[in-house]
Amino acid sequence: MSSERYYPRLENLLRVCAANYFGLMKILQAADEDSSLVLRLNSPDGRNDGVWSVRRSEQTRYTEMLVLEQHNKPFNIRLQVRLLHDSSQAEVQAVGGVRNLRNYDNGEQHRSDERMEWNLLLTEWLSLCRDRAEMVPAEEAARILGEAVSKD
Repeated sequence: MSSERYYPRLENLLRVCAANYFGLMKILQAADEDSSLVLRLNSPDGRNDGVWSVRRSEQTRYTEMLVLEQHNKPFNIRLQVRLLHDSSQAEVQAVGGVRNLRNYDNGEQHRSDERMEWNLLLTEWLSLCRDRAEMVPAEEAARILGEAVSKD
């Protein structure tokens, strides 16, 4: 392992967060103001690769908190993403309930560039949504979200 200290490249993180913001805004255009959005990702061979919900958990004049959650896989992923409308940025704030992604070299980080990696994961997810996602009809979405609530 290298003994050199990791220095984050802020301009790279800001570029990724800006791209994530615009990708999420495209997805949110399809959602009602107060409701959740459920997406199904399909693989090229037509299999269902997962169902994701996107819901607003908090909303203020200049910011929103979104929860992106995978529902039907053994390794459910849950991302909390803060949208900053005044600066057009979207940054992952928590993953699977683990917070404190904002500080570098904290004791809970497994890698020095963990913050950038989680935001790149969001970039990849948005790319998958752009290429292979379809909206789930409202009735099926309600059933999926109801099952998710009953599992918690």
